[in-house]
Amino acid sequence: MIGNAEGSQRVFDAIQMAGISPDDKMCSVLVIAYVMAGQSNKVRITFENMRRAGIKPTDKCIASLLVAYEKENMLSTALEFLIDLERDKIMVGKEASEILARWFRKLGVVEEVALVLRDFVSSHQIN
Repeated sequence: MIGNAEGSQRVFDAIQMAGISPDDKMCSVLVIAYVMAGQSNKVRITFENMRRAGIKPTDKCIASLLVAYEKENMLSTALEFLIDLERDKIMVGKEASEILARWFRKLGVVEEVALVLRDFVSSHQIN
């Protein structure tokens, strides 16, 4: 069954009850299960729980959350999420960047995004 989020959550809970601390890989599996099940709200909750537990999110986790937001056409939420990552000094890696680029192409705003980024970089250069 694709995206068996409840089963993944039960396994995750059992691992924790056994006294095993979750790591980024275990959290990633849960995130991906929620993405495949189309449950972006649970993806975000899992992601935030990871961060509170001090687990650094992988690029795969970040990309998975962006995919969930893309599937539900939640661009504003995705942008807020990216701003939160930036504020917390978490870098978006290659896979997440590719998800964003594909999404922007699909929306037809690649040129506009490139222009905004160029303006941002030029106005925030350190002299």
